[in-house]
Amino acid sequence: MVRGISYTVHGLVPASCVFADRYNREEVVRSFGREINLNPPLVLGQLPDIPEELLKLDQVFIKSELKVGVVYVREDQYSEEEILDNNDTSPLFEEFLQILGDKVRLKGFDKYKGGLDTVHDLTGLYSIYTHWRNI
Repeated sequence: MVRGISYTVHGLVPASCVFADRYNREEVVRSFGREINLNPPLVLGQLPDIPEELLKLDQVFIKSELKVGVVYVREDQYSEEEILDNNDTSPLFEEFLQILGDKVRLKGFDKYKGGLDTVHDLTGLYSIYTHWRNI
């Protein structure tokens, strides 16, 4: 796998480059470069020597915040207008939301907001928030 600033490319390593007891690192790197038509060619000296350096690259692409939307739809509601006009929910839906996370007051909320307004109540009064596995 070769990563650039704005892309990730997966390449194939020929079996001839990898042996049961050892592999030719230079040939593996050359094979990757040929596979993705990289110009100038990728050379071994450009690769990080330490696994921690590769992990730093991954951290750039890992999102630690996710936004999920949950919509309440009553029985026999089919149009967007009917569904988005719901102001009340059911006890079972409220129980489901409790499983997802904590109900938080948006005004003044200082954690991840997912684009919701926390100053003027323009996107509602409450939301559901949770913190799970560093996300």
